[in-house]
Amino acid sequence: MIPRALLISPAPVDGYPPVQAQARLLARAGFAVTLITTVRRGAEGIAFGQPGVDVITMRDPIGRFGGIRRLFSFVCTINSARRNAPPLVEASYEPLAMLYSDLARHKPPHRIAHFHESLSMRRWIERRLRGTVGGFDTVVVPRCRAR
Repeated sequence: MIPRALLISPAPVDGYPPVQAQARLLARAGFAVTLITTVRRGAEGIAFGQPGVDVITMRDPIGRFGGIRRLFSFVCTINSARRNAPPLVEASYEPLAMLYSDLARHKPPHRIAHFHESLSMRRWIERRLRGTVGGFDTVVVPRCRAR
């Protein structure tokens, strides 16, 4: 049986080389990878592609309740991906993806919280992590260099 990985990147994959690199590495290591991401503003689709990586692209809803519709769409898509092809590992990129992962059902055996940048802890989405980051098995943070 081929191990499965689910990657959740609310920010467009075309703007985040670390997400692309991890998708490639997992696919080359024999994982069947599903990546849930968005399309860059103004773009018709995504440029990223890799054999062994199935990309599900989400469109940002517009309008008054766009954020709520976006949250609902992401959580439903994660639920569907987890149910239809249960992943062995899941990586959530940035606090918004971690919220989506927390809200979705059918949690995989190993969840990774992956931060691209340092947290300021000023935004509510970052502050909520104090109580929820313990639900992840691994936390990846950027390396800070001392000056």
